[in-house]
Amino acid sequence: MLHREEADLALATLIPTRDRGEVVDFSVSVDYYKKVLCFRSNAHTDGIAWMTYTANFHLRTWIALIGTTLLSSLVFWLVLWKQQNIIGNDVSQEKERQGCPARNNLGMEVSQASQEVKQKLLDTLFMHFGCLVQQGYHTTPQSGCLRLLFWVFWLTSVCLYASYSATLTSNFTFRVHAIPFSNLEEATKKTDWQIGLLKGTSTISVLQSMDQPWASDLAKRIEDNSALLVPTEEDGLRRARTSNFALIAEDTAVMYLLSGDCSIECFYVQGFDAFGYIPYRKAFHSQGIIDRKLALLVSGGLMSRVRESWWGQFVPCFMAQDFEELGFTHTLSAFLVLLVGIVCGAVIFLAEIWYGSRPVSGNVIDRRLSVDSFPVA
Repeated sequence: MLHREEADLALATLIPTRDRGEVVDFSVSVDYYKKVLCFRSNAHTDGIAWMTYTANFHLRTWIALIGTTLLSSLVFWLVLWKQQNIIGNDVSQEKERQGCPARNNLGMEVSQASQEVKQKLLDTLFMHFGCLVQQGYHTTPQSGCLRLLFWVFWLTSVCLYASYSATLTSNFTFRVHAIPFSNLEEATKKTDWQIGLLKGTSTISVLQSMDQPWASDLAKRIEDNSALLVPTEEDGLRRARTSNFALIAEDTAVMYLLSGDCSIECFYVQGFDAFGYIPYRKAFHSQGIIDRKLALLVSGGLMSRVRESWWGQFVPCFMAQDFEELGFTHTLSAFLVLLVGIVCGAVIFLAEIWYGSRPVSGNVIDRRLSVDSFPVA
C-alpha cells in the first residue's frame, strides 16, 4: 500500500532491507528485534517406564562386566593352577626321595589333580559371579595374591552397584533435560528437523548475507520449499507442537503467545538482532515532523511503556519436576521389582536348604572338600 501510495505510513515496525529501501522510507529507530528458535518441549523429554531400570547399562557396560568377570576368573584360576603344579611337583619329589616305585599311583594322582583344577575353574567363575551379585562365597582363598585379586573384584562390584543405585535414584527424582540442539547451526544439521520462517520477513535476506555455509544452505532450503513458510506465528507454533518443526520468529510476539505455556521451548538466535523502523511512503512530506516526535517519545521512555502496555507482562512457565510426574503405576513398578527380587531370593534360599538336607555319598563329600580347599602360597 505504501508503494502504491494508498497510505502515508504503516503502524508497524520493519527491519530495513535493500528491497524495502527501494519502495519505502524509514523513520528513526523505535523498536529492537531479537529472533528466537522455537520447538516442542517434549522433543527431549523421556518418559519413565520399565526400561528406566536398564537404561543406565549401555553396551559398553555389559561388555565391561562380562569381560572383567571372565578376565578376573581366568587370572585367579591361572594363579591357582600354578600353585597346584608347584604343590604337585613338591609331592612327587618327596615321594621319589622316599623311593616310592608306584608310578601308576602317581599318574592317578596327577589325573585327579588335573580334574580338580578344571573343577576349580568352574568354582572360580561361580565365586566371581557371587561377588558380582553381592552374594559372596562360603570360603576365601588363603593365598595373599589371590585374596588381593578377590578383594579388588569385590570392591569393584560394590562400586558398580552403588553407581547404578545412585543413577537410578537420580532418574526417578531429577534429570537434566538435554535439548536436541543449542543453536541454529546445530539445528540445520538435524536431518529429521525442519526449520521454518514467517512469510514476508527479512530473515531469508539476513541468512543470505551471512558468511556461513550453513546459513546459505538454510536459506536455499527455505526458498526451494515454500511449505517451510508460515503465514502467522500461531500457525508456526501450532505446527511446532505436533512435529519436528522449529520456527524462527520475533521474540516479542512469540513470548506473548507462549505466556505461561510450556509446550514450546525457545532460545535466542545470534546474528539476527536489528532495530525496527516505521515505514513511510516515498517522499512523504511530514516525515521530518513525525521523526522528531518519535525521537522524543523514544528518549523519554514512553515507547517502552507503550510496548509493555501493548504486549503485557510475560508469564514464564513452570515445568513439573520429574518426581511430580511419577504416577501410581511408576511407583508400583518399583515395588514390583523389589517384590520379585525378594520372592526369587526366598525361593533360592529354600532350594538351598532342601538341597543341603539331602543325604550325599562319601565320594561326593570328598570331592567337595577337595574342590573347596584353596592352596596356600
